[in-house]
Amino acid sequence: MVIVQTQAEFKKTLDPLPHHIRIKSAIENTGNCKLELLKEAVVGSFLIPDKKNLMHYCHELAFYVTTQDIYLIGDKKEVGKILSDVAKIMNIESLPPLYLLFEIMEIFIKDDSAFLQRYEEKLENEEAKFVDPKNSYYNEMFLKVRKELMRLQSYYQQLIDMSETLIENDNQMVDEALEKLLNTFSKRVDRLFDHTHRIKEYMIQISELHQNQLDIRQNAIMKVLTVVTTIFMPLTLITGWYGMNFHNMPELQSDYGYLVIILVSIVVIALEIWIFKIKDWF
Repeated sequence: MVIVQTQAEFKKTLDPLPHHIRIKSAIENTGNCKLELLKEAVVGSFLIPDKKNLMHYCHELAFYVTTQDIYLIGDKKEVGKILSDVAKIMNIESLPPLYLLFEIMEIFIKDDSAFLQRYEEKLENEEAKFVDPKNSYYNEMFLKVRKELMRLQSYYQQLIDMSETLIENDNQMVDEALEKLLNTFSKRVDRLFDHTHRIKEYMIQISELHQNQLDIRQNAIMKVLTVVTTIFMPLTLITGWYGMNFHNMPELQSDYGYLVIILVSIVVIALEIWIFKIKDWF
């Protein structure tokens, strides 16, 4: 029997249930996906990221499953939508409670492979923005993607843990057929986890490319500054030398002294530029 209740409604019927203290703790702490095996019962919660905005959640659902009943605790409208999605695939009334829980888990990941593919393609299309060293939003973009991928990895790892806990079958509620389904589910989620990890590694590569572009740009700037500094160093020496104004310095009293220094400076600059061209320094 499927029973849909809000958390407040479920708490009113909680006291007669066995392990009611542990059940109460499980349904109140819905901060992640988790599952606990009790004697002839399973209790836990789902916290499902919103694929349209991974920093938010679209479903927060607690559950309590016995051999006869399944309690789904959360917003009734959201739970109704989840059950409607399951009903499109099979008849809910004919499903044993634990099988229905499995089908709900399947619903939560049914489009994730396509979602991760689109997510990866989006990053590939925007790779130029990430790599561009002039992009002032790079850090903000990279941190956002990094947080989203970490959230997805954590979510998939929690689903793997849930399925493996059920497979352990410590309370003898999982039959052989369901065990096979859970093994398949665990492998699918594991592949989703690996796909997310590959995207994360791809982002690390993009980050390294971005840093390389920054280094190249900074090296080019330093090269220009070094060339300009090198060109003006001899001129600084000349002006410093003639700025001493000793009485017997050559050209100091000459009518053409100023012009001679200008010509010497031009020749020095031209000579330096010629040498730099030969050395391919710019």
